[in-house]
Amino acid sequence: MTKNDSRSDTDHTRSEEHDLDLTENTHDGSSLKPTSESQMKNQVDSDENSRTWWQTIARVIVAPIVLPHELAHAAIAVLFGLDPVIRILPQWSGTTIPLGQFNAEIDTSTPTWVIQAVAVAPLVVYLTVASLVGIFISINATIVLPVILLLSFSASLSAGDIAIISNPVEARQAGAFVVQGSTWENITIITTPITTGVVAILLI
Repeated sequence: MTKNDSRSDTDHTRSEEHDLDLTENTHDGSSLKPTSESQMKNQVDSDENSRTWWQTIARVIVAPIVLPHELAHAAIAVLFGLDPVIRILPQWSGTTIPLGQFNAEIDTSTPTWVIQAVAVAPLVVYLTVASLVGIFISINATIVLPVILLLSFSASLSAGDIAIISNPVEARQAGAFVVQGSTWENITIITTPITTGVVAILLI
């Protein structure tokens, strides 16, 4: 009787120890999960910071090339009382990724000719600049090519510009300088070389 009771006490003690081990193991396992999630979160944050850093560097590099074109849009927009917004390397869901984007809110009271004038602004502004430079400034032959490329790039209308010029009503309905693709977009294959040639003639 005593012997049996002793064995029973021993088994009970072992059972308690086993339960304690299970409890400890469970506790250890649950503590590993938050650590893993924390590591994953830190990795995601690190990747996001790295991506943001590279985007900032890319914008700094692209800005001097893209801004002159977008600023021409913005200047004429301000002239007509609009509130322009310029983005460098904007997030875009289309088939092509624009280097820069100009936009401004418009409504049903915005005249068609104002929308078209803002869209065509870079061409008018930089052909005027090229004309004035050609008349009043003698450009050194060593830098004439970079100047031609810079002014022609700034003056050339993008596919989006041409789409808005050809369909200002849709832009007005959208309330912004954004329209769906236009069949006229492909005309940039013709207009860009012509723009470059005109800029070169004006400068030389």
